[in-house]
Amino acid sequence: MLEMIYTPLLRKKNTHRIIFIIAFLALFISPQLSNAQSILKSRVGPWDVMCETPTGASAEICALVQKSQNKERQNARIGVTIGRLLDDGSFFMRVTTPLGVFLPNKLKLNIDGVEVGDTPFIKCWPGGCITETPLSSDLLNRFFAGRSAIFTYSLSPDISIAFEISLAELKSAVSNLQ
Repeated sequence: MLEMIYTPLLRKKNTHRIIFIIAFLALFISPQLSNAQSILKSRVGPWDVMCETPTGASAEICALVQKSQNKERQNARIGVTIGRLLDDGSFFMRVTTPLGVFLPNKLKLNIDGVEVGDTPFIKCWPGGCITETPLSSDLLNRFFAGRSAIFTYSLSPDISIAFEISLAELKSAVSNLQ
């Protein structure tokens, strides 16, 4: 379950990871919080390789980004970001939804028709609500082997919206982050 994978981020010894993730989120989610500009470095299939150099940093930070919008509800959308932590090179996934999601229902993930699990929303700010989860090698391999991922969030206890994200060429795109 994603929730089981998520919990290591909450451990006290991972404080430096949480700080990095929050800084990374501020850069990619909320441009008004940063002077850095995200630059599209390349495209690998449906994935954009977005990079920027934070103010005062000596190195660029890059992440894979793919967005999806619901055809029936124009304001319903998600953004999926896959990146690497600088300290140990491990991967994480962040999903951003618009404000107004029903937070208690969490974000659900399904890969090729198989339910993977759910993960809690960790923060909402003007740019939207966010989930974060580390990507274990097992989960990353499931993404690599899959064709599509369905992310579902709720607008109310009874209304859910699903979004498809293509997993085509994800393995190749991830190699751009190494």
